[in-house]
Amino acid sequence: MIRNGQQHVGFWIKMLIFTFIFIFSSAQAEPGDDHYNPIAQGLRYLTKNIKPGIHFGIIVQSMNTGRIYYSKNAHQFFLPASVQKIFTVTTALVNLGPTYHFPTRLLTDGSIHNGVLHGDLIFQFNGDPSLTQNNLSEFTKKLQSMGVRRIIGNVIIDDFAFAHIPYPPGWQWKDLSYDFAAPLNTVIINRNQFGLSFMPAPRAGERGILIPQLPPNTANFINQTVTTNYSRGSCPMSIFSNERNQYLIRGCIPRRMGKQSRSLAIRDIQLFTKGLIRELLAKHGISYRGVIYIAKTPAGATVLDEHDSTSLSHLIIHLLKKSDNLYADALLKKSGERFTRQPGSWENGLLAVRSTISQDAGINLNSVHLVDGSGLSQYDQITPASLSQLLNYIDHQPMLRNSLIPALPIAGVDGTLIWRMPTLARNHLVHAKTGSMTGVSSLAGFVKTRTHGILSFVIMINNIPQYRAPYILLENHICEFLARS
Repeated sequence: MIRNGQQHVGFWIKMLIFTFIFIFSSAQAEPGDDHYNPIAQGLRYLTKNIKPGIHFGIIVQSMNTGRIYYSKNAHQFFLPASVQKIFTVTTALVNLGPTYHFPTRLLTDGSIHNGVLHGDLIFQFNGDPSLTQNNLSEFTKKLQSMGVRRIIGNVIIDDFAFAHIPYPPGWQWKDLSYDFAAPLNTVIINRNQFGLSFMPAPRAGERGILIPQLPPNTANFINQTVTTNYSRGSCPMSIFSNERNQYLIRGCIPRRMGKQSRSLAIRDIQLFTKGLIRELLAKHGISYRGVIYIAKTPAGATVLDEHDSTSLSHLIIHLLKKSDNLYADALLKKSGERFTRQPGSWENGLLAVRSTISQDAGINLNSVHLVDGSGLSQYDQITPASLSQLLNYIDHQPMLRNSLIPALPIAGVDGTLIWRMPTLARNHLVHAKTGSMTGVSSLAGFVKTRTHGILSFVIMINNIPQYRAPYILLENHICEFLARS
């Protein structure tokens, strides 16, 4: 009887010891416990007043230990906007390498004798997003320096490196006239954009004056503007276009505002390119007997001149700091071309992304649904956790860490963060990618903290009713809090 009582007491002592150990170890290991996790406590306080209906997600992780300090709705889907570009740039760096250059070539299948090129002249494009009109002018200058004055043959534009589908699903029709939604083709010149200036007429009631910066006969403009003496809120400027480079311009141009400008998308890049090449040849005194048309480069053609872009590691600086949609989508298609050995397309570019993030970064593909490289599509959906996992992968791969992280905007210093978080500028404490579109604000990147080393963070906010400013301030406050932690 005494023995059974001793056994009974011993059993409960062991249970109490086990329970104490379990509770203590659980408290130590629980990252969400405010007593052991002041970061979680601070983030809960900062986000406690988010209005109902706002879809808010966040995840903060240590790059040193992998510890997740705080997460909320991290496995739910969000429209990412431009933070999606981190997926695209990672894929391009992995598949193409940081030293990759986009080549653009001038070739011929003929020969030059006594100032005459006997054969076709070929402009071979390869999707260089940084190519400019001046680069093409250097080609025609090269011909001129070689003594060429006449071409007995045709002028060929080879634009077959990419498939001829300029837009992915989910881009909004109302955006397509503007520079940030320029169509993606193999031929990219001046980022497939042009400037349109409009000026008031001398007298009120008359049509305004339109001044496009385009070669002759490459676009048509339907001018329905009206000059007014005063601004009219009921008569805003609106621009509509189609894929034949026809632009309808409507609205009022107040006289006292003087000259105004817009940057628009070149919708029919082939028409533009033909007109530009025609103009450049004429400018350098070179005539041709045949026609300008689209075709593949003939086998055995000889290279006369070549322009290489700057390296990929430099191209992504512009892409990420300026959030350039065209650059991102060009890298997507070029990655697809390299990955499949087929003309680059939206489909095979996304195949390259899915392969990279799943096989290299270990991301579950069920947490990422992408249809473009820029994040402009309304159909893109990712989880904060998937992007956090990608940031962790980037930080632990030397090539990506050294190429991609310095290319991100720096808070208070440059890019899309130049006017944000100025108190963090001095020591370059935050490197992060912004994302914004109607109803969406996102911020994702890295922050140097006082006591927790480098943390990655992903903040995604959807369903913003009208003004993004309060939510941008919230993102700023979160980063400032993390930097002080």
